[in-house]
Amino acid sequence: LGRTMIAAILMKEAIFQRLLEGHATDTYAWVPFSTLCNRLFDKANGSSSYDDEISMYEEVDWLVVDGIQVGKLNDAGRQFRSNVLEKLFGERMDKNLPNILVFQDDISQFDDLSQDFGPTINSIINSRKTFRVAMVEKKK
Repeated sequence: LGRTMIAAILMKEAIFQRLLEGHATDTYAWVPFSTLCNRLFDKANGSSSYDDEISMYEEVDWLVVDGIQVGKLNDAGRQFRSNVLEKLFGERMDKNLPNILVFQDDISQFDDLSQDFGPTINSIINSRKTFRVAMVEKKK
């Protein structure tokens, strides 16, 4: 449907802002949702293999998380995922850093995504400052 392409265009525009005063040193990261979760799960289970990458995700000025899917886990898995995502996005929200979240599902179908992704992502999604681009397949 072009969701990733729209995110790439937004990131390209963010990179063009480097020409503006105060943005010359902006940093960027793009991570697939499954990779992000796997790294956060490893860290939560005591591994330090991805500490540098996770720290970068917390600190970059612009973060794209691509391929986010709702569901796909049992209740315990969703709770664990929401806990590990909460720390990362809580840090980013505290620093007022922009996120580009690319969902594979029509999130307008869901009232509350905090059980799946934590309260911070739910707050980001439902914030008045969040711009949504709805791209859903039309039924034939």
